[in-house]
Amino acid sequence: MKISIQELRERASQVLKEADISGVRLVRMDCRGSHPKGGGTLVVSAQVDVSGSSPSSTQVEAGVRYAVRAALGEDDNAEEAWTVKVELAATWDHPHPEKFEELDFQCFAMAMGLPTIHPYARELLQSTVTRMGFPPYVIEMIEPVTARPDSEELDIEVTAKENA
Repeated sequence: MKISIQELRERASQVLKEADISGVRLVRMDCRGSHPKGGGTLVVSAQVDVSGSSPSSTQVEAGVRYAVRAALGEDDNAEEAWTVKVELAATWDHPHPEKFEELDFQCFAMAMGLPTIHPYARELLQSTVTRMGFPPYVIEMIEPVTARPDSEELDIEVTAKENA
């Protein structure tokens, strides 16, 4: 669904009003590396996915999944040097998450979760790639989505909760 940056900011701020960060944690990680036989420049591609939820009656959570791949070339069949897939989560204590919709949690994750988690992901990716014996790789800084113009629209994917 499309949502304006202004609406995203408003929804996120409503959740944030009573939220207190309680931690950032590594959920899962998978890294693989093999030194390609041919020389050349490594081309790195990255995909970042953000999700928001309320895992309990007292918490709000943002999850960010990074899939980063380095290969000798840009096409999918290029010889791969390394891949790192990592999922991190940040949790906030919140007295009343039940009063919000899934869209509110997703907006909160985009506005607050990604900027909170991204510095940890940058450090983790750089450290992991270097420890695998490759030149350091530092993922780019991410401009906060809330810094965009109010009228700009963003596609947000919201999954409906199943009834228990």
